[in-house]
Amino acid sequence: MTKIRLKCNQISLNGTDLKNDTYNFALEGLFDHEKSHFDSELYSDGSFIPYTKINAKQMVLNGYIKSSNPSDHISINKILSNRNLQELIVDVEGFRKVMLNVKVTNRLTGDDYLGKISCQLIAADPYLYEAEKQVLSINEIKGTSVKFPLRFPIRFESGENFEKYVDNVGTEISYPVITIAGPCSDFIIKNETTNEKLDFAGLELLDGDSLVIDNRPKSRGIYLNGANRIDLKLGNWISCNIGQNYFTFSRVSNSSNNLCTIEFQSRWL
Repeated sequence: MTKIRLKCNQISLNGTDLKNDTYNFALEGLFDHEKSHFDSELYSDGSFIPYTKINAKQMVLNGYIKSSNPSDHISINKILSNRNLQELIVDVEGFRKVMLNVKVTNRLTGDDYLGKISCQLIAADPYLYEAEKQVLSINEIKGTSVKFPLRFPIRFESGENFEKYVDNVGTEISYPVITIAGPCSDFIIKNETTNEKLDFAGLELLDGDSLVIDNRPKSRGIYLNGANRIDLKLGNWISCNIGQNYFTFSRVSNSSNNLCTIEFQSRWL
């Protein structure tokens, strides 16, 4: 079996480029993942329900400091000693640019005199997310309905009967963040592909109002002008299947100013 060595054109941690004239780092384990297996016993003889959990992703960052400037050594050590979550962005040749949030948990080896560094990174969320968020806005009126998002690459189609899609190019289900700007009322957002729908019948957004629907499992919620309004939820949280998803947005409005925006990141395991 031939082992493929991944080439990273760019690695940045907390906004600092780690492949340039000052630093030269490589990353191991970006696409690795492990699962823990659990057996849940039932009361009936011989029955059980097995389930698995994807563990935190563990990676190793290896490299060295090219520069002899002490400030460059201090800068990289400051980043690697940060105890908070930091954004790691990796541009993999032949794939795409992905991001995940990591913690530097352990300095494995190193040689300060030679500027060599090796440390462990752990990502509690083991999924890889497309680094550049797809942010699509539609305020095109067709009767009392608006259909979104756009097919990638973005292509506008003429005529009355047009369709617009979002394409999840990853290998896992992804979750959009949807923003509705007023003035409008009685609006419905639906992913026709998954048949998931959120209905806001009776809710009126005035000019300047904004409703944010965060469908991501770890941060999901409904926010009206920044205030948490989970009580407004009627229907299902919306997800995006792998491949194309067809969304519809209908509302009552006499204005052309209302806007529906979807923010979306494809994701891979």
